[in-house]
Amino acid sequence: MSNSRMRQWLRFVKHCRTVGPGEAKRRIREKAETERIRAELARRPELTPGERKAQAAALPRAIRFEIILMGKNADGKVREEALSSLREQTYTRFEIGETDGETAEDYAVFMDEDGWLYPGALYEIAKAICETGAEFLYTDEDFFTALPAKLNRPWCKPGYGPDTMRGCEVCGAFFACSKALLKKAGAEGYAGMSPEERWDAVIQMAAAAERVERVPKILFYRRIPAGETFQPAVRRVQDPIEGEPLVSILIPNKDHREDLARCIDSIREKTTWPKWEIIVIENNSEDEETFRYYEEIGKDERIRVIRREGQFNYSAVNNAGFREAKGEQILLLNNDTEVVSPDWIQEMLMYAQREDVGAVGAKLYYPDGTIQHAGIGIGIKMLAGHYFRGEAGDSKGYYGRLSYAQEVSAVTAACMMIPRKVYEEMNGLDESFSVVFNDVDLCLRIREAGYNIVWTPWAELTHYESKSRGADEDTEEKKRFFVGETNRFLRKWYRVLEEGDPYYNPNLTRDKEDFSLR
Repeated sequence: MSNSRMRQWLRFVKHCRTVGPGEAKRRIREKAETERIRAELARRPELTPGERKAQAAALPRAIRFEIILMGKNADGKVREEALSSLREQTYTRFEIGETDGETAEDYAVFMDEDGWLYPGALYEIAKAICETGAEFLYTDEDFFTALPAKLNRPWCKPGYGPDTMRGCEVCGAFFACSKALLKKAGAEGYAGMSPEERWDAVIQMAAAAERVERVPKILFYRRIPAGETFQPAVRRVQDPIEGEPLVSILIPNKDHREDLARCIDSIREKTTWPKWEIIVIENNSEDEETFRYYEEIGKDERIRVIRREGQFNYSAVNNAGFREAKGEQILLLNNDTEVVSPDWIQEMLMYAQREDVGAVGAKLYYPDGTIQHAGIGIGIKMLAGHYFRGEAGDSKGYYGRLSYAQEVSAVTAACMMIPRKVYEEMNGLDESFSVVFNDVDLCLRIREAGYNIVWTPWAELTHYESKSRGADEDTEEKKRFFVGETNRFLRKWYRVLEEGDPYYNPNLTRDKEDFSLR
């Protein structure tokens, strides 16, 4: 350890003396783990002799690559470093520059000429092509300022989704695609395009591909200026909305008159979408003030209150509301939410109106402005965790993931829009999940049926989180419900949990919701 790093450690240890022994041990463990990861990332990656020998074995298909170096401004030394990384490749069936591509198995590899390739990069891509038949492939990457590489924070990318690709430039500096796909998408002149044109061409290629594959390994190293950090380009997509569909907003409620009033007032005062109805599903309220409020809001022809008797069952309550709904779009909403962005319905509707989308979720904040929900990752925190829970509300997130609409595996029913036909196809929420996991189960069934789930950061609400029923484990009865439904979810979706979330990178931790490394 250098003298400067030693001094930093001593200052850190001195700081730990100001807290309790248990907290000090925890902080020291975290610091040591951070140092270990930093040390691993700071080493220039090399293949062991054993790995080189394994990669020399023949693959079942002889994939031939054409390497196309992009950019003409790199100096000779920088370009030579890129070429040197190509000469070090264990997979050698490639040529640099334009070729005639006479076989259907030819693939083009586009690479910034000031980047650097991992020695086994082409092998890993060829292996993925042989295993999956993918026509378009992209990989994780890291960043450096000079060689030998002093690396920064790796970018472990999400799996492919069309809205993810539209919202973030996830693979502009290094990717592979079949020559046939390149021609099919009209992108033969990709290397000479402007950055915006390249991004659009990548979107077109991925959309035209039979299969897109993310290789979750750091295979490309992108050069950045000293002292800078990298953030990918992101876009706010604004698709036109077809017609003026009625949106039915379903709000379960038991007492908590003030919460419900705040929620409904925010809808009436802020929402700019003209066609909506609210159905409040009354479930076992006891406070007379609640019923007086029902009479008050009932004067608004856009609001109806229906009664559903019996023990609280979140799924059954919403299903009862759905049977009374008239809208083309169903919006499940908790009574402890408050609208922040006036165009929240439009932002969700632009996705929900599409044939390929089965549900849309919103960006939810805690009352203190931190993130409560930005999509749900399967397998995080054992079963399902909220992306970036507790992160600052104005954070861009890990490589911009809080800044653009994207595919996710699930979204919370605290604010979820579902097309009526999809809700009917799924037979609504599964009433065997009466308290928890009903929304995640619904989303997984929607995905299993072939639809995408989209989360957008532009539909914003504050969520006071489960005030209507309290925490999941604050009574013995709720503990029993929670354990029972957890076990039921685990049995039902064990295979999905084992396979891992396609939109969450396997190199990221499952123990926390902050996108830190494993």
